[in-house]
Amino acid sequence: MEMAEPDENFQKVEVLLTLACNCRCVFCSFGDKTSKKVKPVEEIQRDLEFAKRNRARIVSFSGGEPTIVKALPEMMAKAKGLGFERIEMQTNGRMLCYEPYADKLVQSGLDVCVVSLHSHRPEISDLMMGVNGAFEQTVQGIKNLKGRGVYVLVNVVATQYNYKEIPELTKFLVDDLKVDGLHLIMVAPDGSARAGGKRVIPQMTEVAESFRKAVGYARERISEVWTYNLPFCLCSGFEGAEVEINMSLTQLRAPDFTVSIDDNRFRDKAKFEKCRQCRFDAICQGAWQKYVDLYGDAEISPVAGTPITSADEFRKEFPPMVRPEVEGGKKTGRFIRGSKGEKAPETTAPRNR
Repeated sequence: MEMAEPDENFQKVEVLLTLACNCRCVFCSFGDKTSKKVKPVEEIQRDLEFAKRNRARIVSFSGGEPTIVKALPEMMAKAKGLGFERIEMQTNGRMLCYEPYADKLVQSGLDVCVVSLHSHRPEISDLMMGVNGAFEQTVQGIKNLKGRGVYVLVNVVATQYNYKEIPELTKFLVDDLKVDGLHLIMVAPDGSARAGGKRVIPQMTEVAESFRKAVGYARERISEVWTYNLPFCLCSGFEGAEVEINMSLTQLRAPDFTVSIDDNRFRDKAKFEKCRQCRFDAICQGAWQKYVDLYGDAEISPVAGTPITSADEFRKEFPPMVRPEVEGGKKTGRFIRGSKGEKAPETTAPRNR
C-alpha cells in the first residue's frame, strides 16, 4: 500500500535493496538481523516510480550493501531515465575497487556516493569492518570514484576503536583522498554496537572533542562536514556542523518496511528536566535512551543564552559548515529542509555503517 502524498518538503527516497552485506562491522545497526533477502526488481521499480510521482528530487540506493545486488546498475539507469536530480549510493566501497564495475555504475547514473571508512590504519579499519583487506579495497574504491568525477562523502562512525584518531583520519581523507565531504557519526547504541556495550560505544564528551578537532581541520578544506548523534550541548565550536537541524525529509523503503527517517530519528531519545534550562531545548532531540542506560546523563549540561526556537534561528546564528565551491572542488547543488524553500546544502541521517 502506497503512503499518502508527502508535503512540499519531501525531497529524497532511499531504496534499501537488501540487508545482506559483504562486511561484518562491529557496530552495525542491524546486528544479527541481516538477511539474504533482496528486494525484487519489480518492487524497486515501483519505489522509483513512487519517488518520481511524489516529486522527490533524489534517489539513494542503500543496504546492507547495495553493490552485492546484481540489478543495481540496471536500477540506477532506470532512475537516471526518470530524471532525478541526483542519484546517490551508500556503500562500504569494496566492490568499487574494480574499475569496470565503477565504470558501470557511473555510466548508469551514479553522481554522489557515500562511502564508509573508519580509520586511516588498515588494521583498525579491517577490524571494525570485520574483513581483512577491506581497507585497501575501500581506499581504491574512493580513488576510482574521484577519478570518474563522482562527488564522494565519507561516513566515519566513532567507536572505542577509532574515536581518538578521527582528527588524523580526517587529514588522510581530506589531503590524501581528496574527498568532498565528511559525515562524522557518534555510534548509535543499536544492533552490534549495543551488544558490545562499553567495549564498542565511547562516551559522547570524548567523541565530541575528537569531532571538534576534525571539523576544525576540514571546514575550510572540503565542501561539507556534518556531525551526527550528539546533543547540542556537546557541540560547542562546531554547532553549524550538527546535522539534526539540517536534515532533508527522507523516506526509507526497505524490502519489509517503509519509514520516514525524519520522523523515526525522534524515537528512542531521552531529555531531562535540566534540558529545559538550555537555549537549544526547543530544537534538540537529546541523547539516545540506550546510551543513557549505559553511561547516565552526567554529560548533559544546559547551555546558557537566548533560547533558539526554530531551525531558521539556529542557522542564522550557526550557518551550516558547507562551502559550495572550494579549490579543486565543485558546486554541490544540494539543499536542506527549511522554510519557504530556502536553499542550502542538504544531508540525511545515516545508520551505523
